[in-house]
Amino acid sequence: MKKLLLLVICSAILACENSSQRDGRVAMPLDGKQGFTTIENVVSKVQILPLVATDDVVLSSDNIVKCNDDYIVVIDRLHSGKIYIFGRDGRHRATIAAKGRGPHEYLDMASVQLLDDSIMVYSYHKQSVLYYDYNGKFVGSEQLEFKPYNLYKTDTGYWGYVGFGSGQMMERVVRMDNRGAIIDKYLPTEAKIFSMTEINDIFIECGEGILVRESMMNEISIINDGGASSYMRFDFGKYTIPQQYYEYADPMKAAEMLFAKDFAIIDNLFLCQQGLVMYISRNVQGGKPSSDVVAIMQDGEWICVETNNGDTLLHKAVKGVTSENELIILQDEMSIRSFAAKHPQLLPADSLKYITNNEEKYHILLCQLK
Repeated sequence: MKKLLLLVICSAILACENSSQRDGRVAMPLDGKQGFTTIENVVSKVQILPLVATDDVVLSSDNIVKCNDDYIVVIDRLHSGKIYIFGRDGRHRATIAAKGRGPHEYLDMASVQLLDDSIMVYSYHKQSVLYYDYNGKFVGSEQLEFKPYNLYKTDTGYWGYVGFGSGQMMERVVRMDNRGAIIDKYLPTEAKIFSMTEINDIFIECGEGILVRESMMNEISIINDGGASSYMRFDFGKYTIPQQYYEYADPMKAAEMLFAKDFAIIDNLFLCQQGLVMYISRNVQGGKPSSDVVAIMQDGEWICVETNNGDTLLHKAVKGVTSENELIILQDEMSIRSFAAKHPQLLPADSLKYITNNEEKYHILLCQLK
């Protein structure tokens, strides 16, 4: 059923591309107000799902959130290395706290994926995949023959992300079998830039293919039976990463050049019923406050919402999209209450009965897309 839904969504994306996207290039100037709107024009209602847990469950805006029909899984990749498992009722069920060097532990969480009966953790430094059930219990592991930076499991093997200038190979993406041996290589490049640490998912399953999101590219690639190609290439106006960045022979000089200017990266990518949702992070120079962007495909057009336009609900908080076409938000109580005061039509006051003003306490919000 999930694959059928993905195929329908992917077909809808291809069918509703407008004329500006027919050559794969999408104009999305982030330096102006063209194409920008307010949250009321993209969201019809906001529902709070209170997270109920003991004090030893510590959440933050850096956390990754993944959901399936039964569970909400919050992944603290950057700090504690713990994985918190909640039921869809918001109650804490278990914690995976297995960071370490033991046989049932991971040194890092380069990738985390929710499978039907287990949670997969890929440890790059151990070159292994570990599995835990939804009660937090270790259930098995696999040693891989090849070690990519990020991993995505399929029915027949894995997709692996190698990145730029790794010294391993020219290609940035590999397809691997169940033992982790390389079968195919894709997206070759001679660029010698520094790959950014990819916190969020590189691979997004879409019908019979896979979408590839790379932070340091202005485009999304697609790999299917026909091979690899550019799916969408974005023109972010003055925030577009210039072509000469990829042509520098010295990665350090390339990074210095890039971070001295305004630029944007596609920090996260999700599938929704209309098409795609992107979280775009902007690097802003000149002492100006950073303002990220949530871009949503709506009726074949891209609509952008700035995340710091007086509302902090979306800033660094968009974590995914549910099968019911809801943005998954992880946000602290003070930001939730502040948003409700400004947007009572989206989040009525009577829905705040669980909310105090504790900036250290986080909850899930489900924002229904129009």
